[in-house]
Amino acid sequence: MSKKESALVFTSLSKTWFKNNRNILVGEWCLKQINETKHKNFKYKVSDREDKINVTKDAKICDYYYEKLLIDVTKKFENLYKFNWNKRSWEVFLGPWTHRFVAIAYDRFKATEHALKKFKINKVILSSDHKFGLLTQDHNEFKSKSQTDEWNLLLFSKIFLRCFHKDKIKVFKTPINSKVYQNENRNLKKINFFKIFICKILKFIFSFFDKYTKNIFYRTYFNNRKFIFDLNILKKNIPIIYDFNYQIPNVDFISKIRSQKIKSNFKLNLFEKLLRELFFELLPFYYLEKIDFLKNSSNNLFLPSTKKRNIYTGVGLWHDDIFKFWLSKSLSNGSKLFNFQHGCNYGVTKYSYAENLELKLCDFFFTWGWKSKSKKVKRFNSTRLSNIKKNLNSNSKKLLIVTAAPQTYRIENTTGNLTTKKSFLYYSMIKKFIKTFLISHKDLISLRPFPSEKKLFCNLSTELRKEFKELKIENTNKSLIDTIKNFGAIIHTYDSTSFLETMSLNKPSFLIFSDDIYKNNNRKSSKHYYNLLRKAKILHPSHLSLIKFLEKIEFNFDKWWNKNLTQTVRKTFCHQYCNVVNNPLMEFKKI
Repeated sequence: MSKKESALVFTSLSKTWFKNNRNILVGEWCLKQINETKHKNFKYKVSDREDKINVTKDAKICDYYYEKLLIDVTKKFENLYKFNWNKRSWEVFLGPWTHRFVAIAYDRFKATEHALKKFKINKVILSSDHKFGLLTQDHNEFKSKSQTDEWNLLLFSKIFLRCFHKDKIKVFKTPINSKVYQNENRNLKKINFFKIFICKILKFIFSFFDKYTKNIFYRTYFNNRKFIFDLNILKKNIPIIYDFNYQIPNVDFISKIRSQKIKSNFKLNLFEKLLRELFFELLPFYYLEKIDFLKNSSNNLFLPSTKKRNIYTGVGLWHDDIFKFWLSKSLSNGSKLFNFQHGCNYGVTKYSYAENLELKLCDFFFTWGWKSKSKKVKRFNSTRLSNIKKNLNSNSKKLLIVTAAPQTYRIENTTGNLTTKKSFLYYSMIKKFIKTFLISHKDLISLRPFPSEKKLFCNLSTELRKEFKELKIENTNKSLIDTIKNFGAIIHTYDSTSFLETMSLNKPSFLIFSDDIYKNNNRKSSKHYYNLLRKAKILHPSHLSLIKFLEKIEFNFDKWWNKNLTQTVRKTFCHQYCNVVNNPLMEFKKI
């Protein structure tokens, strides 16, 4: 096939592929629908960029771009809003989204650049431009939309036209089924005069008890409210439910500010200029159009004082809600931020954007057991498993397979998540595993999909239902802990929070830690513990290795699980990465 006949393809949308040309796919995500007949007759070649990516190297580059962009953006917003905030407050408010924005833009920019350098492209189909077609309500919706073909085609189109378009490349346009922006259906509680009046009375009453409202607990990732109540009592604090969960109304207008570009005093390269050109075209409404509501929330809703509070949270930084705006204001008024670990890969994977940003912005960080050289890091225990009954063993030979929600498109730089090419390797592994298992053990397995896979536009469980009609699929509305009671052992197909949980609960557990997916992803400090898991046959490098072991022990999980070696390894691993103590309140008091 002549290079002159090569066409550039950005997504799996079939209307952007060429039937009579060789299609150069910028990434594996273009193959998302390849199993369907509409792509089988196309000639294509996938760019090899994914094979050459060094995530930690890219992360350092993006962090450098992020820091410079944050300075420019903060200066812009200081002039816009006139808030008396310090540098940390601005980063708490803008940082989580801006960091993800840089990572996504860099990935799409480099994917395009690599394909154009390696192949001679003469045509491409782009999206008909919608100036504000990439807008979302908040960070969560931005994360979800960034997994869709339509959203990415529009972003790729903007990047291509601004940075890479040449006269030799013929451009065709196609409309996409995408609204200018997406409004979610929300059952909103209206703020009326009565609501404001009640809030003012509550604020007046509690102003007399200021010293007993110094500690604020919100989205802590603790497993139950009783534990939070006990923490309040321990801290001699009045347990109060504030209006942090009050939903922010949708907006239906676009600010004139979005027509502006972010100015800079730095010497910028092509990509950095692109970041500043696209910033307001992607910035969610939360940070601009909703700012008046956020400012008024301090007066109209029942919120705590912002002065000298001790604020405890787990995932509070990652949700665009009233709490984050209040938190930003509080940190400029002498408050302190205490962050709890939420989920796996912290202290394990080579690069974790979440761990790095949380550690940077908090005063102290509480881990699930691992230690760090940073003085901010305090060894604690798994907040998810406080006061939960252990030893959930049963005599059943049934197995529960716990699956992930692989990300089609890269949405951050991290070595811990399943994304792009790793996602397709994972899909292939899961299908081979289930197919092999169903041949001789179909009555023994059930599947538990990732609870929020639909929000992430992941269709793994749907695909598996189509291909394996006899496969039993568990209801994800039921908690993991309630679900595992009916099974003899749990098979985790990715390094996940659920794996840490079942290990700590002393439930027979297996982890398929595929060498193809996780090779060289972990820190040196974690390798010893994962080698122990491998030695005890808890961890397996492939699905075939696991099946062979299960047949060897004749599905007698308890006998293997209760061996000295298995239990010693389990306890050693959990002590490091998912520690559970008998009295977490006393541990908290010590810290």
